[in-house]
Amino acid sequence: ANYLIPLQIGARDLAFPRINALGYWLLPTGGIVLYMGYFTGGAGDVGWTGYTPYSSGDFATRPGTDFWVAGQIMLGASSTLTAVNFLVTMLRMRAPGVTLMRLPLFSWSILVTVFLLLLSIPVFTVALLLLMADRTFGTLYFSGPDSDPILWQHLFWYFGHPEVYIVILPAFGVLSEIISTFSRRPIFGYTSMVYAMATIGIISFVVYGHHMFTTGADPLFRFIVMLTTMLVAVPTGIKIFNWLATMTGGSIILNTPMLFALGTVITFTIGGITGIILASIPLDIAFHDTYFVVAHFHYVLIGGTMFSFIAGVYYWYPKMVGKIMNERLGLLHFATTFIFFNAAFYPMHNVGISGMPRRYATYDESLTELNQFITISAMLFGLVQLIFVYNVIYSYKYGKEAGDNPWNGWSLEWATSSPPPENSFIEIPTLITAEEAEKNE
Repeated sequence: ANYLIPLQIGARDLAFPRINALGYWLLPTGGIVLYMGYFTGGAGDVGWTGYTPYSSGDFATRPGTDFWVAGQIMLGASSTLTAVNFLVTMLRMRAPGVTLMRLPLFSWSILVTVFLLLLSIPVFTVALLLLMADRTFGTLYFSGPDSDPILWQHLFWYFGHPEVYIVILPAFGVLSEIISTFSRRPIFGYTSMVYAMATIGIISFVVYGHHMFTTGADPLFRFIVMLTTMLVAVPTGIKIFNWLATMTGGSIILNTPMLFALGTVITFTIGGITGIILASIPLDIAFHDTYFVVAHFHYVLIGGTMFSFIAGVYYWYPKMVGKIMNERLGLLHFATTFIFFNAAFYPMHNVGISGMPRRYATYDESLTELNQFITISAMLFGLVQLIFVYNVIYSYKYGKEAGDNPWNGWSLEWATSSPPPENSFIEIPTLITAEEAEKNE
């Protein structure tokens, strides 16, 4: 987004470059602080959710957990600063003719994402500050008499579920750009795609309680959350059907970016279907903390976000570097990645339905073969990503010159040179539609 948003809206840079730099450097700093516990007698051993009272009670004395909390606060500050920067940039610095409803869908996905960041990160930051007070000053927010450990879960998941959409919405934007370009037609139902993204963003704040079906929460609360979680399938389905409609009416070119985009649509749809299964209260109670949840999560996060991220690198690499990535290596990378991903994560549905809980080092002997198959497939899935790394380096040195617009893309970033000049454009462009161009003539 840092690279592409100024190019897509016709701006020279983001609104606040120094704040951008501060947000950028807070990211590695927060990441390093997260792991400082390794040098102080033990890392933060509270799981990625940091559930209280495990992270705040008498037994949570490792200094690594304090570093974990401090690092998370820094990362939250980084995201908040970056979100403010993008929001101001996109609302105030668009080139002439670039109205909101003419923004590329990748830009729209980032706009919705930064709203989610600004509304969710502060809630998590409050939770972290309360946890730090519990650990440092002996307050009683989450552990001790009259405290409320479940309060942490409410605050955490109010951030944690929008976070899932913060991760996947930019992926939707990338998919929309690639599918439109390689189908040789404008995206089907542009306006409905924008409204669908905004609707997903709004609903994401309502449905956080589906992570808490097993906490003994109020039955009415759980019922409302179940219904709204299933409702998310409507705007998400609109996006999927619009992508399919774009391809149906187009002339598809199967380059590597398009293959990864198609792979993303397939894997994300499977992850979405299992998400609807987990939205059902009785099924979620049965599957909670089993490998079925792990399978669902990775089909959405890896099959959705990571696949589309890789597609985006193949798609925008010529713009960034001026050279096209090797197509044969790209096809090999896609084929092996898609096969080993599904081989690793699809059987997790089966072991989860068989009752295998996650985060366990041992399991029932009847599940040994499937678990070994999953492990081998996951290792191969990791190893074949080296093809991608090699392709990036090889193409940088020996790749074919790309030209300014190798894919015949339609958005503004293809209107400048590859790679772009330091300030994106030599002259700020003006965006006009075909109808406006005819009138001017």
